[in-house]
Amino acid sequence: MGQKKIFASAILLVALMVAFPAVGLLAGESSTDTMDLSTTESSVLEVYGKLPLLFIENQGQVDEAVRYYVKASGQTVYFTEENIVFDLVRYDLAEADDTADRLVFSLDFLGANSQPAIEGSGKDGAVVNYFIGNDPENWHANVPTYRELVYRDIYPNIDLRLYGGGGMLRYDFVVNPGATPEAIALAYSGIDSLAIMDDELVIGTAFGDIVQSPPYIYQQIGDEVVEVGGGFRLGRDNTYGFHVTAYNNQYPLIIDPVLLDYSTYLGGTYDDGGNGIVVDSDNHAYVTGMTWSSTGTLPITPDAFQPAYAGNGDAFATKLSPAGDALVYSTYLGGSDDDDKAYGIAVDSNNHAYVSGWTCSGDFPTTDGAFMTSPGGVSYPDTWDAFASKIVAPCDLTTDSTAGGSVTDPGEGTFTYEKGTVVDLVATTDAGYQFVEWTGDVGTIADVNAATTTITMNGDYSITADFEEISSVQYDLSINSTEGGSVTTPGEGTFNYTVGIVVDLVATPDAGYRFVEWTGEVDTIADVNAAATNVTMNSGYSITASFMGVEAGGVGIKADDWIKLNYTFTGWPAGQTYPEWLKFEFLSVEGTIATVRFTQRISDGTEQSDTAPVDVVSGIEVPGLAGIVISANLTTGDSVYIAGYGNVTIEGEATKTYAGANRTVVYASFSQNETQVTYYWDKLTGVMVEVSSTSPGFTATAKATETNMWEATEAITVRMPWWPWIIVAVVAVGLVIFFLRRRRAA
Repeated sequence: MGQKKIFASAILLVALMVAFPAVGLLAGESSTDTMDLSTTESSVLEVYGKLPLLFIENQGQVDEAVRYYVKASGQTVYFTEENIVFDLVRYDLAEADDTADRLVFSLDFLGANSQPAIEGSGKDGAVVNYFIGNDPENWHANVPTYRELVYRDIYPNIDLRLYGGGGMLRYDFVVNPGATPEAIALAYSGIDSLAIMDDELVIGTAFGDIVQSPPYIYQQIGDEVVEVGGGFRLGRDNTYGFHVTAYNNQYPLIIDPVLLDYSTYLGGTYDDGGNGIVVDSDNHAYVTGMTWSSTGTLPITPDAFQPAYAGNGDAFATKLSPAGDALVYSTYLGGSDDDDKAYGIAVDSNNHAYVSGWTCSGDFPTTDGAFMTSPGGVSYPDTWDAFASKIVAPCDLTTDSTAGGSVTDPGEGTFTYEKGTVVDLVATTDAGYQFVEWTGDVGTIADVNAATTTITMNGDYSITADFEEISSVQYDLSINSTEGGSVTTPGEGTFNYTVGIVVDLVATPDAGYRFVEWTGEVDTIADVNAAATNVTMNSGYSITASFMGVEAGGVGIKADDWIKLNYTFTGWPAGQTYPEWLKFEFLSVEGTIATVRFTQRISDGTEQSDTAPVDVVSGIEVPGLAGIVISANLTTGDSVYIAGYGNVTIEGEATKTYAGANRTVVYASFSQNETQVTYYWDKLTGVMVEVSSTSPGFTATAKATETNMWEATEAITVRMPWWPWIIVAVVAVGLVIFFLRRRRAA
């Protein structure tokens, strides 16, 4: 349920003389029902007794140490990180000066988490507003309330949950598996005595004894509630905890006593009362009146706390739910001087409330554009001023959706707006569904048949976005391929799919060919450069898998190919940095010339990068990039030119695993400066996939483990636990030689 917001507007001050009679309903305003106060005040208070206890979030209206607080029947309970503070007030109405007694004591958490997470839970539909004085900076509007309060990990793996209703403030300790209830240690400060009598905890105070009933201790195991024996355990210096018999420590344990029975105190109010009541067409009750209690004994005004009460009488206005079991809103109206009282209330057809009464406060809250914004006479007690306040009713919009989509703007749930607000609506469909219409309270929706539209908030509305499955809609997928391969999944030809279906695609090249890309109507293909990808059927499509021939002695790479090498070493000099990996990216291929960007990462975290041209066929390369790519489809006996060394002969072919796939490779070896070097090149592409060099006391190896030039297969990655699949590699022999020379120099 969304928060209700209260919009106070057009507050009017009219100067009147001392003889000021009670003001009833505003002239010219209608209401759907009125009640005689002689018969309704007691029933209104009875309704208040049904209200749940609400925890009010502190947004600056009380001391900063307080996180949440509650007010009920002349009592205030504050919740801080360290303790729970009780502030009780008792008035002696028999005394001429209205004597008030005050009792403050606390329940302290001993040995507890000093900074527990304190969270409001079960957000209530009601908000509270505190309009005291005429400075908006000091107003607190739309303060949220909660039906529960939770201290997370107040003790190790133990939560404290507080809640109330029906005159009781209760608390549960939730002992989670792994925790022990003996860790709970509590102490009362500011009391006279603490004792256990007949299994009850008796707290002796100046106001008399406060009694906590024996805790109900239980576990919820599946669908069964299992009771556990135990009770209070008394310690020294007004401390206590709990003793518990054996229980199943695999499940949470709940310890549930009553913290405070606030209904047994005061038994009513101190000169607080309702002076006007009206009911709207939806059976919401609106109540107005006055309160003289410095602690706000009326439960409808739990946010009225002031550290030093200065008003000496404030007006209030409250709206109750039709069932009478929840507050819709509750608002104070008053200034800092004496006697602010409301006597009349009316409701118009839009459920705006109009409150009238008198005030003696020079700082009574007014709004811009009011008829009078300051008192019209001399100060109290010589003059009272009349006031009229309009409380603009907020409007709730509740949105929902059927299967097949959702309301993405403003979302789904209940949202609150000022009357007259135009709200954007957007209904978004799931795959395989289409939007049908908006249903429910659709009278102010601009276009009920449009998924994107607006609604004007002239009241409380509940609407639903309706969707329907469109499985009957089918689209054709036509698949072809160029020479050099075929589409093996789902095959080639024309296939029919339901709209929204995601279709897997696999293009398989023939021997001597490489996959290049998907062409045609490719907007919904996940990756047009990947041989294995998918297409989402949002329409009919025609696509083609393109392949390129790789001739013996020709160019086997294409633009945007890349491969990555990971280095491993033995005998590397201690304390020296070393290369971790090297990545080659073929930025462009023009004829036999490939422009290559190489990036190398060093063990100290730095990266080095450069770009250079390479002649794939002739082998004429920039020094330092020797052997990174050769002609494609070479066979045993063919010659390869290695810059910085000369021609070497392909010694043979083998099948090895690189970058997650079995590849046919050709290899060649040669010696240089007491170093034995072996190259492995992928036969189809000509790109180097492995190089190793061995010299006395030192070896260096680099192996390709990641590339976009072929697809990795699941079987390969599963069968290679001995090699970290996440490592990627490519290496050039010139770089290996460079590091060997660096080693010798060291």
